[in-house]
Amino acid sequence: MTTTQNKDFISLEENDLETQISNAQLALDLKEINKAIGLFEDILKNNPINSRCTYGLGNCYYELEEYETAILYFKKVIETENEDNSDAYVMLGICNMFLAELFDTDDFKYEKEAIKYYSKVIDFYPKKIDAKILIDLALAYTYMRDCDNAILYFEKVIEIDKENADVYIKSAGLCSFRGESNTALNYAL
Repeated sequence: MTTTQNKDFISLEENDLETQISNAQLALDLKEINKAIGLFEDILKNNPINSRCTYGLGNCYYELEEYETAILYFKKVIETENEDNSDAYVMLGICNMFLAELFDTDDFKYEKEAIKYYSKVIDFYPKKIDAKILIDLALAYTYMRDCDNAILYFEKVIEIDKENADVYIKSAGLCSFRGESNTALNYAL
C-alpha cells in the first residue's frame, strides 16, 4: 500500500487498526505532530496496551521537545511485553540526555537515567549499539565528571569511527582535565 505525495492519508475501513496506526505514523513522519497525537490517542482509547501507538506518542512528544512526557510514554512501552524494546530504551536515553543538557542537577539525575537506559541497549540488544549511543554515554559520564568511563566510551566510538575528530578532541580535553598532558597529546595528534 502506498501513499501519494500530496500528504493524503490512507483511506480504508475506519475500524482497520493497521490503517489507523499507518495514518498516525504518517502524520508523525510529515511533522503534523498534533494530528498524530490525536490519531494515536484515538487508537489507544480502544486498544490501551498497543505499544506501537504508545511509542508513537512518545515520539510525538519528543518532536515537541516535551521530553518528560515522552519519557512517560517510552516507559509504558517497556512495561508491555515486547520482544524488542531497544528503540524505547534508546529514546529514553536520548530524552534523558536532552534533559541533562537543559537542567544541571547536583545529583546527575538525568545523566544516571540515560546511562541506565543505554546500558540496557548494550546488555540486551548489542546489535543496536552505534556511535551515537556511545557518545551519549561518554557525555553523560563527562557531565558527571567521571573521566575514566567517559574516555572508555569515547575509545569505543573511536573503534567504530576512527574519523570522528570530535571524539578525539573531547578525549584530549578529558585527559588534559585529569592532568595527563601526554595522553591528551596522543588524542590530539
